[in-house]
Amino acid sequence: MKINKTIQFFCLAATLALAAGCTRKTEDKYSDWRNVNVDSLEQVLATKQLTDQELMNIHKNLSYGYMIYNFDKCTSHARKGLIYADRLNNPYTKVFLYKNLGVSYYIISKYDSAMIYLNKALAQLEIADWSSFDPTDVDNLKSTVYGSMANLYNKQDYNHEALKYYLMTLELLEKNHRQRNLMVLYNNVGQLYLHLNDYEEAEKYFLKTRALAQELNDSIFIASSFYFTAEIAMKHSDYSQALENATIAYEMKKADPDLYPPDDYSYSLTQLCEIYLKGYKDNAQAEKYALMALKNAETLEKSGPLVNSYRYLADVYLHKGMYRKSEEAALKAVKLDSIHYQNDPWLAYLLAKINMYLGNPEKATEYLDHYTDITTEHSQKNYQSALSEMQTKYETEKKELKIATLEREKRMMTWLSVAGGVILLLALTAFFLLWRWTIQKRRLAEMRIKQLEQEKQLIATQSLLDGEMAERSRLARDLHDGLGGLLTGVKMQLLEMKKGARLTYEDIVQFDKALGLVDNSVLEMRRVSHHLMPDSLSRFGLKSAVDDFCRGLSDRIVFDYFGDGTRQDTKLEVLIYRCIYELVNNALKHAGAGQIMVQIIQEPDRIAFTVQDDGCGFDPSAETKGTGLQNIRTRVASYNGILNIHSKEGEGTETNVELKIKN
Repeated sequence: MKINKTIQFFCLAATLALAAGCTRKTEDKYSDWRNVNVDSLEQVLATKQLTDQELMNIHKNLSYGYMIYNFDKCTSHARKGLIYADRLNNPYTKVFLYKNLGVSYYIISKYDSAMIYLNKALAQLEIADWSSFDPTDVDNLKSTVYGSMANLYNKQDYNHEALKYYLMTLELLEKNHRQRNLMVLYNNVGQLYLHLNDYEEAEKYFLKTRALAQELNDSIFIASSFYFTAEIAMKHSDYSQALENATIAYEMKKADPDLYPPDDYSYSLTQLCEIYLKGYKDNAQAEKYALMALKNAETLEKSGPLVNSYRYLADVYLHKGMYRKSEEAALKAVKLDSIHYQNDPWLAYLLAKINMYLGNPEKATEYLDHYTDITTEHSQKNYQSALSEMQTKYETEKKELKIATLEREKRMMTWLSVAGGVILLLALTAFFLLWRWTIQKRRLAEMRIKQLEQEKQLIATQSLLDGEMAERSRLARDLHDGLGGLLTGVKMQLLEMKKGARLTYEDIVQFDKALGLVDNSVLEMRRVSHHLMPDSLSRFGLKSAVDDFCRGLSDRIVFDYFGDGTRQDTKLEVLIYRCIYELVNNALKHAGAGQIMVQIIQEPDRIAFTVQDDGCGFDPSAETKGTGLQNIRTRVASYNGILNIHSKEGEGTETNVELKIKN
């Protein structure tokens, strides 16, 4: 949470700096757009005795001057400036104004509109003739567009696309020695690598940020680099280095708090709290910094730092064995920001542990279920986000290919027109031959595009399924090894307490009821863990896993397996298991099936499975609100499999899948 807050501040700063091509003044604020005297320019514009060139430049500067403060005026002047830029055929101003429009929409969080205008700026950069312009000016213009595009992708969590444009921007800035903009971009790239868990690359860019910040005497980015290198040191469990860097960042912010974003000081304090708590097991020092962070956060208008402080304070009290105080602090965080709690697995996990120690297994189970829901939802979001990023990249490449094709066709038609004016018959003959050649080339290009699309979709889907399988395995292992051991420990402690205590009959009944709840919690934890990644699947294979699933779910399910039961590739076994799991659950929950037949046929070169039920049936061609069938289609497509669904309303459903076995 604290990293994301800092990223948001520097991402916005970098957007404004790169969008305007500006530098930082002695007041450490991005301010070049403020130097545009919009009032005087408005007065000049009112004279209406101006050339098209003068009008274009005035509208350009006014859109630039209003960028931060007045969205309507900024976009209005940008659109008027584009009219004159088009009339004067001035590509530089076109790109600049399209970029201004994109950044203006970015500032008000309308990212789709921002993407449209920034893509127009990119298209102009590609097709314009820049031979008459100063190369340095063109490089600076490109860097503003690439940097704005990178920040837009970063804001939407399209990490790989953002990184591509950041690196393109850095290449231009390094070429032209724009030190201050480089410092901002090094910092942003470092944070992006940190978000991607590439700590080696992240540290490299943070050290570059620090070197430039020290050269430029920029306190904000010096402190930022120490803050983030402390985070990286913690990831490597190098707590002495983490403490050294975090202390430097903290002391700088403490010395001049007005120079930094208001919540930066609070996050530095919680960083120190985490280092002392996890690295040095020094609960007293950790509590000291957590309380200091809380006191500072109470003076701010934002709820984020306050929620963060209570979370760390709850963790400190948990380590000190002060479970009631730990619960109070955690619940204050929930009360302050209930929306954030719905997406915070750490807070849910913390409350589950607290209630285990307090002997409240029902509440612990409730928080554990919430933790499982959040982590599952996050996994699905990452899956969908990666698909969206791949789709965006593919659409961009396809548009670029279309633009290039249209340009080639345009040049070809011009040549044919000139030739036709010389010798009509020869031109017609050449046109006919070239037209047929163009059609053939276009067909080949379309076939190639379709082939590339299929290959990209297969690669993307297989990568995402691998990630999903790894995440499910990790979650199942964490639940089994972490909470399983914790629940067992709680049960053993309760049994020991029972041996030495003198209890009434009513107390014994309540005690046994509590033990029963703990046992139920263990069973529920094992059920959730098994749902994420069945142990029998990894140990005994597909046949045993599906058989256990069918037997344990309902006596209405009949399972048959034909073949020698040879183990297959782990990915293939997981794919088949997840598909059968989804189809059987659909039949039980939605179809109201009385009997379900599951059948797997394994041959040397293929494996097929069928799920048939006598439920209510449905129309396979109709759109459905759920994602179950779509997930099955995606999984089968990732292996070039064949999926057939036969169903009619009132006549049950039969689903057949056939997959090739790769030798």
